[in-house]
Formats: sequence, structure tokens, C-alpha cells
Amino acid sequence: MTEHEISRKVALVGTSSVGKTSILDSYRRRFANDPNISLVREAARVYFTQNPHIPITERFEFKHQSAIQDLAMQNEKRAHESGARSIVTDRSVTDAPAYVLGHGDKEGSKRLISRVEHWIPTYHTIFLLDPEGVPYVQDEIRQETPEVRLRNHEAFLELFESEKIIYELLSGTLDQRTRRVDEVVLFKR
Repeated sequence: MTEHEISRKVALVGTSSVGKTSILDSYRRRFANDPNISLVREAARVYFTQNPHIPITERFEFKHQSAIQDLAMQNEKRAHESGARSIVTDRSVTDAPAYVLGHGDKEGSKRLISRVEHWIPTYHTIFLLDPEGVPYVQDEIRQETPEVRLRNHEAFLELFESEKIIYELLSGTLDQRTRRVDEVVLFKR
């Protein structure tokens, strides 16, 4: 099955600790054995778990975000090959350019977005999860400050506006967010 035969691919994107993985985990529980839904794990978490020596101060640099973008692309391509009718991704290929932009590297962000221009149209819907009202919780991977979290959210907004990437800002409780994603993934609209 090619990307053009996929009925829906939904990307959950945004800054840290806004519910992307919680929504994906909900799908994992609800549709564990459903071959019609393919779920794509967060590439950044995998990358930083496999490379724990990378200091937090370097995580948003071009070289690491480039590797994460490559991993995200590989994972999404596998999902396209799975034969599933719907794909839900925890993050997307747009995250790397947003994070690099949020840390002041406009040229690096442009390079990263240009690498995936051909891939962005494969998303049926990009949900940018709003950090407003969502408590920030750090863990062994998620170590940035609340200020960096907000700056990264603003970078997504700036990137999507400047690149004319269509997205939907997803707000509300986790249940409200999940219901909205359901409407798209489960063909309720």
C-alpha cells in the first residue's frame, strides 16, 4: 500500500508534555490488534533513550534533530507499508525543523523542512497540541524548562505559518483531545 492508498494519516505534534503520547497510548490499548490502524512511536524518545550521553543543551541542535527526522521518516514509511487504513504518529517530520527553529537556527530549520517538503502532503491532519492548561511533567528524557517548552510551541506556530503548513490547534482535556482525534482517525467526519 502506498501513501496515496492510506485513507488517513494523523500527526500529533507539539512541544513536550502536551498529551501526544497519552493519545497514542490510548490508541495502542483500544486498537492493539487492529491491522487497519498503524501507530508510529515518537522517534525523539527512541533516539535519546539510545543516546543517553547527549547533553540536554545539545538535544535541539541540527545534527541530532536531523537524525531524529530520519528516524521519524523511516518509522512512517514502515507504517505506510503496513497496509493500515489509518496511521497515527506521535510527532512527525515537522518536529525537527520546529525544534531547531525554536533554538535559533533558522537556516537549519529551513534545511530540515526542505528535506521533507514532499512528505508533508501525506498527512491528512496535523494536530498541534496546545500546552495551555496542560501541566508540564519532566521525566528522564523530557528535561527542558517550562520556558523552553513554551518557546518550542511558539516555534511550531511560526514554522507552520511561514511554511503554510495546514494544522489544527488541539486544546482541551485529554478526553476532549482524544475525541477530536477519533473523529478524524475513525472517519467520523
